[in-house]
Amino acid sequence: MKILLFFIVVITFIFAQDGAQKAEMWKNMYKRAKNIDERIEIIKKINDSPDREAEDLISGVLTEAAIQTPPVEFIARMKWDEHTRLAMSAAAAVKSRKSCAALYTLYERITIPEFQMFSLIALGRCSGDEYGKKLAEVLVNANASKRVNKNPDEFILYGILDALGNLKPQEGLKPLFYASHLGYGQRLEIKARNALKRYTIDPVDVFIDIIVNDDDIFFKQAALNFFRKEYSANPGAGKLARAAMQTGAYLNPKIDPAIFAKHTEFRETAANLISQIKAKEPEIPGLLKAMWDLDRDIGPRLIVVEALKNISTPLSSSILVKFLQYYNKITEEGYGVNQQEKRLVQSLVTAIGVIGEPSAFDDINQTANGKYPGNIKEAAGEALKKIRKQ
Repeated sequence: MKILLFFIVVITFIFAQDGAQKAEMWKNMYKRAKNIDERIEIIKKINDSPDREAEDLISGVLTEAAIQTPPVEFIARMKWDEHTRLAMSAAAAVKSRKSCAALYTLYERITIPEFQMFSLIALGRCSGDEYGKKLAEVLVNANASKRVNKNPDEFILYGILDALGNLKPQEGLKPLFYASHLGYGQRLEIKARNALKRYTIDPVDVFIDIIVNDDDIFFKQAALNFFRKEYSANPGAGKLARAAMQTGAYLNPKIDPAIFAKHTEFRETAANLISQIKAKEPEIPGLLKAMWDLDRDIGPRLIVVEALKNISTPLSSSILVKFLQYYNKITEEGYGVNQQEKRLVQSLVTAIGVIGEPSAFDDINQTANGKYPGNIKEAAGEALKKIRKQ
């Protein structure tokens, strides 16, 4: 006990020093420690009050541990583990780049999952960027195992996710997305999502790849949902929305109704993204028209109308007018429209009025004077006023 108190006093003295002198004093004190208990106390103190000048000591401790054969005897092994884990934690606390190689070696050599988790977490926090690609590949393999119902160890997976969130390698984006949707459990999926959110590189091409090339509509939808929630302000959002609409346009409608409903949901999400960002890619209005033709229920068609309105271009107006012309025609022929179609017609005339293209005047005027109920005629009248002001 007296010896430990002595070390605490000495450590307090060290913190009063500066620079190279302090670094040398850390190493000298560690060398003088008579046993592992005293060495543990020294490393604990560095953890309690992280000191960059202790980096050489910490990296030396970890480098030695990386080449050692851990003791077999139970008590000795417990103390070796504690000492090494504390050194890992200290390396993370002082962001010791010098410790990265040893940390990765310990991850590979000491195949105890909880121990590996600590080494991975420390590696990420020490900015071991050169290991990011390797760790991303480990996650790719873990995801592949999960897809065939082989669960990877949760400790190791947690460490990988934590490290990738700090290292942020390009190669980690895609496997992190999948890890957040593969059913690893709430704790790990949240960890994966939080790691994704820390990335600062452009995610557009990665998410387009998932949306276009993954065969499973679940992952297409999940990628689109995640992008819309987290990255809708990205300058490439229009490019991704176009790719999603192109993909959605080729999803086969002549299939099981339950699957078709998922395809409709995918197209709706893409159209809502277009509406949200007011995407101006020239192909998008035509793709929205294709969605109108595929999805004949009022819900998706109202979404199409809203998206075309928000795009607000002459082309989007002309497509809306063509939709309206159909209803004007069947109304004039005496067929009439049902309650849902009346709602859709009102949405169409309102959207056309917002865009205000003069070329739409005659068709809106026909609606205003057609065989429609008063609320539709009133909406058409308001649209005519807006068009006249253009």
